[in-house]
Amino acid sequence: IERNALIKSSKKKMADEGSEGGAKMMRPHDLCSAAFFGDVEKIKELLAVEPVEEEPPLETDFDPLAPVDEEAVAAAADRQARRQANEKEISHRLSTLRKIVTRLSAVNVQEYGIFATAVEQLHDDGTFSIVSRIKTSRKSPFAAAPLHWAVLGREHAAIEALISAGADPEAVIPDLNGLSIHDIIRINELHETSKVVARAIASAKEKRAVEAAAIDARNALLAEREHQRVHAQEEMRRKEEEER
Repeated sequence: IERNALIKSSKKKMADEGSEGGAKMMRPHDLCSAAFFGDVEKIKELLAVEPVEEEPPLETDFDPLAPVDEEAVAAAADRQARRQANEKEISHRLSTLRKIVTRLSAVNVQEYGIFATAVEQLHDDGTFSIVSRIKTSRKSPFAAAPLHWAVLGREHAAIEALISAGADPEAVIPDLNGLSIHDIIRINELHETSKVVARAIASAKEKRAVEAAAIDARNALLAEREHQRVHAQEEMRRKEEEER
């Protein structure tokens, strides 16, 4: 049986377990469950934070002798502090380990942990071999981060959304022998998912490099202007002393 078929079968079983009268599974309430079931809109909703306005463009007619706009300086510091707080909060949400949950009603709730198991596989020649596999299990005590669940569920759009938002592809599950998304990909033979992860990592790195370059350029210009201001003030004081 192919790995993707196993995942689809597992998800269907999870949705059907405990259902009564053909009840359908409710939309995920948490980030890990949304990642496993590929609810990208829910992922974005759960990662949303209070937006911080963009930095205003720097004035082109800079006067080094003009008084420092203390109000603008304070506003810039406030924006930076809020950005850092947002980044810290999003990082916390993306790194929090949880089990996934299926909800068929407000009271019919099932929890699933992540688990490593070994199964017998029958080959065409009639022989058997032992194959390791990472799967979901209601008996498992182990939780995982959203990206682990998205990879296990082979939800490629969710993987892209999480990595773009800052999920760490190298994060591990300490209680499960340091299991990483790369281990899940290798053990479950998720070849297409591996390509998606690689592309998402490359795209996220490129995006952050562009953002960092823009910040560095702005900071360099601000530093240069501060240097010009200090030099202009020193020159003005020197001329005043000469006149006296």
